[in-house]
Formats: sequence, structure tokens, C-alpha cells
Amino acid sequence: MSDQEVDSGAESSDIYEESSGSDDEDSSSENEDVADQPVPKIWTRIYPPEDLDSLPFTARNVGARNNPPPESRPITYLSLFLTPEVLRCIVSETKKYADQQINSTISQGKPLSVRTLKWRRLNFDVAMLKKFLGLVINMGLVEKKDLVMYWDTKNPNTATPFFSSILSRNTFQLISRYLHCSDNTSNSAQHNSPNYDPLHKFRLLDSLNSGCKRYYVPAQCISIDESLIGMKNRTQLIQYIPNKHHHKWGVKLYSVTKSSTGFPLHTMVYCGKRGEGPPSDKGHSFDVVDKLINISGLTNKGYHLFVDNFYTSVTLAEHLYDKGVMLTGTMRSNRKGIPKMIKQAKPKIQECIYAKNVHTLVLSWKEKKSQKKPCIMLSTGLPSGMVEHPVRGGGTKPKPPVVSEYNKHMGGVDTLDQKVDFYAGERAFHKYWKKCFFALIDRMIVCSYILYQANTSDRPPLTRYKFMCGIVEELCAYNSIECENSVKM
Repeated sequence: MSDQEVDSGAESSDIYEESSGSDDEDSSSENEDVADQPVPKIWTRIYPPEDLDSLPFTARNVGARNNPPPESRPITYLSLFLTPEVLRCIVSETKKYADQQINSTISQGKPLSVRTLKWRRLNFDVAMLKKFLGLVINMGLVEKKDLVMYWDTKNPNTATPFFSSILSRNTFQLISRYLHCSDNTSNSAQHNSPNYDPLHKFRLLDSLNSGCKRYYVPAQCISIDESLIGMKNRTQLIQYIPNKHHHKWGVKLYSVTKSSTGFPLHTMVYCGKRGEGPPSDKGHSFDVVDKLINISGLTNKGYHLFVDNFYTSVTLAEHLYDKGVMLTGTMRSNRKGIPKMIKQAKPKIQECIYAKNVHTLVLSWKEKKSQKKPCIMLSTGLPSGMVEHPVRGGGTKPKPPVVSEYNKHMGGVDTLDQKVDFYAGERAFHKYWKKCFFALIDRMIVCSYILYQANTSDRPPLTRYKFMCGIVEELCAYNSIECENSVKM
């Protein structure tokens, strides 16, 4: 195996082509032809230790920012994402949708049900919406098999009188039935319209994303990965990811998160090939990372991004480095640009083989005998060599810095999923977007709690359970009389 290798991919194949021009062309045109030709990638076998030039981290005021006073209550943090404007919009669109449904029933000559007639006498406002959301959040704290069990008072050993003291069961189900957060009559909601937007019902996501960027600045290490809002409803947005632990079917989300806490800086929904349109010539995974990094405002600040082998490529690493972002991740062996000395490498156990090209380091690493193939990884911000990595049960084990840091910082999205699912008030809905709506509420609560932990003066800080209990009590205005115009439903 040679210590130097020229990348023989498509990019360098034109370098050795002879010019088709005549001999009497002037020297200036020859120089222009040479300048237009791509520079070959020269990979050099290196032997540790050897440093890799890393970018300086220049982001300021890392952590929570623009936050409320440290003594603020839990509901104040949730209001940073679930703003009064968002609540008023939901109330307005819910009323509009209910009127549309009722008028449609009347125009067809059908009689209105007793429950529908009671909706017309219901004073649905922001206060009642808060109570509804408070009960939904409380369902994540008090799990029961069926919705009606929350209002069951016949069995004192399992009764939860809190729910019936806030809203009656029929009122709760009516609000759930007509709940809406977008206008169904707009062009973006019409499937046959050229302006159709498959995400027109996901406006709550805009509030989450804007709040995350406004109130938090991440530390240097960030990660990008996909997650699922678990469901099997009939929609073009449904995707299947077999290696996900929490859900394997659902609406796919791409998120860029802070590695240690899982705080999402920006999240976007994958609309499928039909909804997304054709990818660029760099591929879908390249486009996802590039879009998330740009829209999150992370360029030219020395951030270090960790991704898995779905995203990692030499092209992406070089592209991000030019934008002031370092990349570390695992790589698939069939990715273009990997030098042959790494593809064909057969390292011994606990051996690592390195190749370097300017700012990019690629390695082949075999950790244990049971590992059938060596692991290929790439980094533009970590050196070669070995470091002591802590293992379970105490003690340490030597690993390359790339492997050690990847294991430490890659799990941001998985951490977020774990936090969301722990107290998620999951309920089955015929409408897929309602499942997404409440999943986004759960994410808002997680983000609120992370901000609370970073900003509060409480010593010790509230646990997440007590934090959520505080939110429920504030939303439901506990011990207050139900606002239903005295209508028993």
C-alpha cells in the first residue's frame, strides 16, 4: 500500500486528457484551460500522532438567552414557544372549521347531533383551549388505556377527578373533534392547487423553530439525525425507519440538536419524494444537512457537526469546512471519494489506519474480533492517535479521538426522542396531523424545561415531572369553575 494516492474518481479523470486545441493557441488561453480543470485529491497515509487543523469556535453567549427572569414559573417558559398569538390562531381556526362542518351538514339537509348543537352554545376561547391542552399534557403524566377512563368516577381506586373538574368528557371530545390550526379553504390546503403545501397544518412547527433559535445558542458540538412521530395513518408523509427504537413507522423529522441536551435548533418535516421535489446533484442527504446548517445560522462559527453514515461524505465534509463547520461521522464503504488505501485496509484488532487530504481525515478502525468489517470514519476537526475512552463498569479503553468523540456527541436527536417519549400523552387520532400537533406540544415542553434548567434560580431545580405539573395547573387554572356557560354536556 503506497503512502500517497491520487483520487481516481470522476473529478480527476479529466486531468490527464490532452487538449484538443491547436499548437498555435496563445499561452493565455492555455492557462485558462488549466485553471478550469479540477485539482486532484491527493490522499496521504499518515501515522499518528498528527494534528488536524481545527476551526476556532467563535459563537458568543452560548446557552439560554433572552430568557424570562430566573424566578419565572414553568408556564412562562412554555409561553416562549406556545405564544398568545399561536393560541388565538388555534381558537380562530377551530371556530372557523366547526362552523364549516356544521354549515355543511345543514346544507345537506341532515339533522345536527345533540353534541353538535351543544358546541354552538359553547364559549370556546383561549381560556378553554388552555384547559384542553392542560388535560392533554396531564395524560402524559397519568397514563390510562382509554380516554374515557380519565372521566370514570365509579372506581375510586383508579378515579382521576381532576379531569372532570376542569372539562367534561363531552366538551373535551368536542374540542378534539373540531381542533384546527390552519385554514382549510386556502390555496395551500387544496390538493389540486399548484400552491398546495403538504405542511399547511404544521404551523405549530414554525413557532417551535423560531423560539428555539431565539432563546438558545448551542455549544460547539451539534448533531443531525432523523426521528419519527410514530403513527400508521394514511398520508403521503408516512416513512419507515427499521433501526429506530421508539417508532418504526411515522412522519419523519430531520433535526439539528445540541449533542449533550438534545435541544433542537431547527426541525423540518420530510414530505417524501413527491412533496420535496427532485434533490440536487449532491443527493438528498447532502441537501438536508446543508439546509439545516444554513437555516439554523451555524455557518462560519466553528461548530462541530456529528452525523451518521446516511449523511457523511467527502463532498459534504469539504463543503461544510468551506462554510466554517467541521464534520465527523461514520461512512459507508461505497461512498465516492474514499481513498483505496482505506477501502481496502485490513486493520488488526485495536489498530487504526489513517489517510489525510488537506483538512479531511479518513480512518479504518477495528475494535474487536467479532467485528466483521472495519469501521470507516471521517473527520475535519479531530486528530489521529489514541485517547483513553471510559467504558461501562469503570476503567478506560484506547480508541481513536474520532471514534471517542463521535460516541460522545452523536446522540443528540436520540436524547431528544427519549425525553419526548417519556411523558408523551400519546392518543390515537384518525387525522395524522393531530398526532403531529400534540407531538410538537411535547417537544415544546422539553425545550421549555431545558431553558428552565439553564436559567432558573430554583435550588434545586424542579424535576421535569414537577415542572410539567406546574404547567398543567397554570393552564387549567386548577380549582376554577369550568367555563362552559353553565351548559352541562
